[in-house]
Amino acid sequence: MIDIDRKSDPYPPTMGEMARLVLELRTAGEPITLAISGRGKLLIEDDESIQQLLEFVDQMETVAVLRERIARVERGERGLSLEQVREEFQRRYSYPI
Repeated sequence: MIDIDRKSDPYPPTMGEMARLVLELRTAGEPITLAISGRGKLLIEDDESIQQLLEFVDQMETVAVLRERIARVERGERGLSLEQVREEFQRRYSYPI
């Protein structure tokens, strides 16, 4: 369970939902209090702390993607070839590699 400000939700939000919720609370201008399973409370009062929290959420999303991709490799699923990665990178970022 994650308590966010005076709200208690038995279904924890996903990382993306958490980032959106933090931004919404930030615009409200009130301090944000987070607690996981009713313990380990964290009070966020300033913009620097909110930015650090958003960066942490981003890192956790990256870790989740990497874990999922590692699990695919361990199951023997084929990934992208180096040429496919190169083409996708060039298409997405307009930068040749």
